[in-house]
Amino acid sequence: MVLLESFWTPFFWYETVTSAIVPIAVYTAAASALFITYTVYVMTGGESSQYYMPYFEADIHLTIYVWGGIAIAFFLFFIFSSYLLVRAVRVEIRGWMLPWMICMIILVFYKLYLGFHWLYDYYIYLENIFAMIILWFWMSYNIYVLLAVYSVYQIIAERQAPTMMILPEAYTENTLFYWDENV
Repeated sequence: MVLLESFWTPFFWYETVTSAIVPIAVYTAAASALFITYTVYVMTGGESSQYYMPYFEADIHLTIYVWGGIAIAFFLFFIFSSYLLVRAVRVEIRGWMLPWMICMIILVFYKLYLGFHWLYDYYIYLENIFAMIILWFWMSYNIYVLLAVYSVYQIIAERQAPTMMILPEAYTENTLFYWDENV
């Protein structure tokens, strides 16, 4: 059973989730490119002094390069996974959709952790609660996008499912050939 039949964004509506795969891939690739750009900006001495920024607690001398390198590698792989997602739907290979779904699940859990981290460590600042709510709205949108991709995965799985044919009663599991005695 398919979870979603259509896909809706604040600006566009798609009748089928299959037609929304290209915009989903473009969205994730663009967001990944923006985060790579921000990571490089922080690694070259850019500003990350507000506690709601992703690299607030990173040391500018060592940890920013380690975690920044991991983030850049992750988001480059996410961009490649977005390309694989589009190709997977075009040629109907479900396995190529899995890297994108795994990356999105990792991203959703990271946003959930980051929101709880902000809430626990910086609960006295009211703007932190607002930043956490915005982060979790974005996380819920990413969950919706993940469900749309999973629905396309289910649609492709239904198309590729083998069809079963019911044989006549004369066939049993022990007979190799059907023998008609009337002939």
